[in-house]
Amino acid sequence: DGDFGEFPAAGSRVVYSGPIRHLILHQSSCTPCDVSDICVRLPELQTLSVTTDADAATFSLYPVWDANHGPGGLRTPSNCLNNGLLHLKDTLTNLHLQLDYNSPVAPLIGPAGKLTCLPALPALRVLSIGVLQLYTWEEMMTLDSHRSRLANVLPALLTRFRLHIDNSLQNSRRKSWYGVLVQILDGLVRDVKSGLPHLGTIVVQISCPFYEIYYDEFAGLITA
Repeated sequence: DGDFGEFPAAGSRVVYSGPIRHLILHQSSCTPCDVSDICVRLPELQTLSVTTDADAATFSLYPVWDANHGPGGLRTPSNCLNNGLLHLKDTLTNLHLQLDYNSPVAPLIGPAGKLTCLPALPALRVLSIGVLQLYTWEEMMTLDSHRSRLANVLPALLTRFRLHIDNSLQNSRRKSWYGVLVQILDGLVRDVKSGLPHLGTIVVQISCPFYEIYYDEFAGLITA
């Protein structure tokens, strides 16, 4: 899981029996800082897949938890996820990040709360990622937001791309907002198709309480 209490400190001399090239952490308690540490300490990773259990991972966000006063403050963003991934720029070919939390974690992701490093990962071919790692909550809540083109925030040589909608967005109970979301996602998918025409597979993954109302619109977003 994401509790590295027994994991050697960064900078310590540790000898492994062999390089670790593929790592899958499912329903972990990893924070973005933990994922960054993994990238630093396992520099030969080719596959990195991290999903979180929102409750356990949210608890891990706070290094000090006071039983009477609650969290003592988020971890420092100095080793944010955006910085960590750059340590794998020459090796990482497959990346899956489904990082769900019950607290805001934007400062731990990257500049302005977004991953900006993906175009600097030239070896990356397969990417599955939450939309809130690429755009802020505010950018996904309005049609007239000045979002960056999705094709511009992705690696140029991707062959497979899955965009999943984070739980914090899916849990919205505003039925009218899902109509806006469909239009936003449609624009993002169209941009990827035109900007990265060689991309073989694009999948948008979403589950929401009003899915049936917008079934035809959501179905049109799924392209193989």
